[in-house]
Amino acid sequence: LVTTSPYPTPARKNSDSIIVRGRSSPIKSVNPLQNLIYDQQSDPVYKPKSYEQVTTAASDSDMPQNEVSGKITGSTSGSGIQRRQVGASKPKHPPTQQELATALALCEDEKKEKDEEIQRLKAQNESLRQEWRETAAHLAQTKATVTHTIEDQHFISVWQELRYRIRGWANQHFSGKLGSFAKWKGNQFIRAELTGLSKYWKSYLKSEEHRPMLIQAYIWTILRVEIFAPTSQVPVKGQPSQGVCWAADDQKSLQELTSRLRPGKREHHRRENRLIHEGIRNMKSIPRLNPVVEGYVKDYFSWRANTTILVERNQGSNKDKCFDMFIPSIVMKIREVVSPWATNGESLDQIFGDELKAILRKAVHLDADMWKQRAFWHPAMPYSKVGYPTELDPESMEVYEEIDQNSGSREVTLVISPALVKSGSSSGEGYEYFTTILKSEVSCQPDFVKDGIGSPSPTHQAAASTSRPLPPTPREEPQSTTTLTRAPSNGKRAQLQSQPGKFDPTVRAQKRPSVDVTRSGGGMQVIKSPVKRMGYWAR
Repeated sequence: LVTTSPYPTPARKNSDSIIVRGRSSPIKSVNPLQNLIYDQQSDPVYKPKSYEQVTTAASDSDMPQNEVSGKITGSTSGSGIQRRQVGASKPKHPPTQQELATALALCEDEKKEKDEEIQRLKAQNESLRQEWRETAAHLAQTKATVTHTIEDQHFISVWQELRYRIRGWANQHFSGKLGSFAKWKGNQFIRAELTGLSKYWKSYLKSEEHRPMLIQAYIWTILRVEIFAPTSQVPVKGQPSQGVCWAADDQKSLQELTSRLRPGKREHHRRENRLIHEGIRNMKSIPRLNPVVEGYVKDYFSWRANTTILVERNQGSNKDKCFDMFIPSIVMKIREVVSPWATNGESLDQIFGDELKAILRKAVHLDADMWKQRAFWHPAMPYSKVGYPTELDPESMEVYEEIDQNSGSREVTLVISPALVKSGSSSGEGYEYFTTILKSEVSCQPDFVKDGIGSPSPTHQAAASTSRPLPPTPREEPQSTTTLTRAPSNGKRAQLQSQPGKFDPTVRAQKRPSVDVTRSGGGMQVIKSPVKRMGYWAR
């Protein structure tokens, strides 16, 4: 057969059977990547660009199918393209009148609530602004006022230290058996400062164990009168001033000014001061001070604290010298009263030397610290009615020595040291309330009450009940019982003969003579000296 197709060329050995363009030479293998179709969906590395997503053409199914131009009727699920609607969608049906009224009412209620909230926030804002103004003013006043606030523990520790040192000094120099000369001297000169401390003063002085208690009571009386002194009375011209010993040369002028400004100063021509006086006088009984009184008391103690600080600053480097200015005179006064009762045989210069001066110096510094506080710190003595014994009050007193609980007697025979009382706070509030920080130390000796040794007249009972020194009383001559003797037969007239050493019981029960009394036959001499009476609020 004749054909037009060429004869098949035999394939070469070890070669591909593919013949390209009539050539039987082997063809290089085709790159398999060229035959693969690139699939973007399966490529984990591929990330479409932002412009590719935006510019991707929509398919026919994505095009709008209604007459509304721009409205989206469908989209491909794979493209991820979200089309924005142009223009507001038309409601299917227009709202009715009732629906509009309801919507309007809701809007009005919401507006009303918002307005109320705005008014509430405005009021709260104004309240906070007012509080901020008051706080800022108080802070400015606090910064402008020099304050030296001291913790209560400081006053407690110093007061207890004074008690301990006075007790040790009295026990060291005045306990034990008296010598014959000392006993004679003590019996000859009994000072009224000692007899006014207790109506059982004779029993305390005779007892070797209890004599130091009476000496302690006298030292604390000196501290109250001479150092923690009252400023409610104007200093008498010609008499030495008392209190504010730390003021040195300014003592008298400061005491006069304080006595005029102190709450409780009575001035009948001013109603405000009368209210202040009544408020302070009834401080323990009223629940709250009158606003006028409260404001004045607060201003007074603030002024007193600032004045004390300025006086102390003015002293400068001479502060210690100023504080010690009045100590020698106080030591001399103590020495004159209690020196006859010293028992340890030391010289008087040693007994009334550095140890006693250190005690007085400590008290002067404590008084200065009290004056620098806006709170009112002061010593207070137990109070009882005149002519009645002082009963033991466990809330304000603590017994100095151990007593027999079965004795049945609750009478206080001697007040050894006063209580430490505080009223007000460091911020100048609450002056109507008194707080007993430390109780007063008292002595209760049922044996003295049973024996009745040294039972005094009512004036001494008053001194014992209040445990305060008495002021001098008018001079009165001692009266004695008299007997009329008939004249002898010679016709001489009757003579009035007095029996020395005896007093009329009626006169004795009324008033004790305030003059120096000397009994014939080596009796006892009582020397009185003028002292002042202390009040509860006296400072």
